[in-house]
Parts: sequence; structure tokens; C-alpha cells
Amino acid sequence: MVYKGFSWALSLYIAIVFVQSLFFKFTGAYETQHIFGVLGDWSGFQWFAEYGAYGVGSVELVASILLMISCWRL
Repeated sequence: MVYKGFSWALSLYIAIVFVQSLFFKFTGAYETQHIFGVLGDWSGFQWFAEYGAYGVGSVELVASILLMISCWRL
């Protein structure tokens, strides 16, 4: 019983953190542009500076949905 409660709470917390960051990734906030710009320059993938936030945000959205589905199944 304790394991299920801990697992549910942890999954819910992670999903909330992911969802809260989506606003910044999808609206092109300055901080997000700076972070992904630096990552794009560092990695050599210039396209990542422009589109990386959308890709990471999309994956976080899918992960949040999957985490919530797993919470309902517990």
C-alpha cells in the first residue's frame, strides 16, 4: 500500500513539473531560447536552437500523459 502511494505521488509530481514547463517551451520564452540556443551551439546542431524546445516539450507532454495513465492504473 505504501509503495503504491509513493509511486502515485512521485508520478504525479513529475507530471506536474513537466506540464508547468510546457508553457515556456511552447511560447518561446527568452530563457528557453537562450538555453536551447546554447545547446544548439554546443552540439553543432543549429536546428536544435530553433526547434529543440518544441521537440523536448512534445516529449514531455507525452511523458506526462503516460505518467498520468499509469497513476490511474495503480
